[in-house]
Amino acid sequence: MEILHLNGRWQFKQTTTDEWHPATVPGCVHTDLLANEMIPDPFYRDNELAVMWVGEADWVYRHRFTVTADFLAHEQVLLRCEGLDTLATIWLNGQEVGRTNNAFRTWEFDGRPFLHPGDNDIAIRFDSAVNYAAAKLKEHYIHGWGFGVDKLPGGNYLRKSQCNFGWDWGPKLATCGVWRDIALVGYNTARLADVYLVQDHAQPGQVGVSCRVAATATQAGLTAHITIHHNGAEVVAQTIALENGSGTAEFVISAPQLWWPNGLGEQPLYTVVVQLLDGEERPLDNW
Repeated sequence: MEILHLNGRWQFKQTTTDEWHPATVPGCVHTDLLANEMIPDPFYRDNELAVMWVGEADWVYRHRFTVTADFLAHEQVLLRCEGLDTLATIWLNGQEVGRTNNAFRTWEFDGRPFLHPGDNDIAIRFDSAVNYAAAKLKEHYIHGWGFGVDKLPGGNYLRKSQCNFGWDWGPKLATCGVWRDIALVGYNTARLADVYLVQDHAQPGQVGVSCRVAATATQAGLTAHITIHHNGAEVVAQTIALENGSGTAEFVISAPQLWWPNGLGEQPLYTVVVQLLDGEERPLDNW
């Protein structure tokens, strides 16, 4: 698997203006405006009121990047957005790729039809969460939520950090932007889609660990090799077959090193490593 990171220097502007300004991704529109000295510190005195317009406006971000022919030769080429806050429309080279409405999840889109070797452009428009929430509240009124001096109304209609709409301990800063990593992902055969760990503390003197592995695959015969390490030493290991792209490994760690509160002992950590292998045991992806 090959990853082409798109983080770094971008540009942004309000949709109703023509002038572009430097931006940093990951980030948000408030931090970019602050870095460009376009708004005062929103946490100082009552500046929260002076920057309220930011959340009521629509914004667009853009970035130019280079893609090689070798990268596009991968069987699959995805645009992976690990965090878009929130109501976003994405374009690659002027063509719409997709839309999002959830700031908490990862979004992936097929990038191959829109990319070409050489320079490429990505643009992401963020529509106002404040305006969207207010419109939704008019459609279906919810009594008693989001009123008073602490909150903007209607935030519960969005999968977005609710404190952005205000709280008794924080200002109303309904921000937007590319708040987590964004990248192109190219891979052949398969890649790891998800790894999920669950601990079982029911038995004294040991801990059970369940490791569920899921892969996105174009062929069968995949396996996953899972190891758990502590202080650089292997504690347990297991290789499992991924039937229909998924499988679960069960481990038991005897006399596990316990995590103690600060001042009462050590805080040991165990490291879990997952390696995805094809039918000939060639590595495809790691977690």
